[in-house]
Amino acid sequence: MYDGADHSKALMELLRLQTHPVAVKLLSPGEEFPKRVHRPTRLLRHRITICQGITMARRYGWRIGLLKDDVCCAAALIAYGWVRQEPSPEEVADLMLAAEYAEDSESARRQIEAIPRLSRGACSGLILSPLELTTWRPDLVMIYASPGQMMRLVQAATYHEGNPVTSSFGGKAASCAEGVIRTFQTQRYQVVLPCGGDRIFAMTADDELAFAAPVHLMDELIEGLRISGRKAGMAYPIPVYQSFEPRFPPAYNKLFEKVN
Repeated sequence: MYDGADHSKALMELLRLQTHPVAVKLLSPGEEFPKRVHRPTRLLRHRITICQGITMARRYGWRIGLLKDDVCCAAALIAYGWVRQEPSPEEVADLMLAAEYAEDSESARRQIEAIPRLSRGACSGLILSPLELTTWRPDLVMIYASPGQMMRLVQAATYHEGNPVTSSFGGKAASCAEGVIRTFQTQRYQVVLPCGGDRIFAMTADDELAFAAPVHLMDELIEGLRISGRKAGMAYPIPVYQSFEPRFPPAYNKLFEKVN
């Protein structure tokens, strides 16, 4: 049985995170939710976006289970293959144009093609859980962090093999698709730029980014956080340089000479 408490404790201590790391599991067809996982349509009596579910897990400490009937975001339903009827590329492009996310149909098509997607029927549901309360093995972990904390995560991710973290940003369908789906498909670290839905509906703060890690890389990520840059004094909070004598304006120096 997986126990996410140790991983969560290490991340919270090493990064001083303000919210819980979130364990994410994509359910295979026929796979059921574990106990004490709550669906929003039953708990709250209404549907939500996937990014709202992430916020509930990381800020409230709730274990959220999502099926297609729990989700009200068309973009997420398309990305996860949870659609009753597949929209045509032209229909999705029309939405992009109506929202003025694209200059023309070609720009809209390219943006749509860049969004990661799961094939229809590949995933039946999604579990979003505070990592410390997770007793089932997730597929990946999402960490919401400041730019300074993100720097440490990237330094940790590059510590063992030296490969840079390569990510792709479209500013749309970010946490649900660029974060969860792309990390699941590539099995590589991802930096995620939260999108408009993340900011508006899930209330992700202006200074927050997200980092997604496949669960099998969590041990090496935490080891990288402990060791990377240690001999150069790197840690979080970022240590500031203090080995210098400040310079003051002449009036201050005059008084200093008198009292010293």
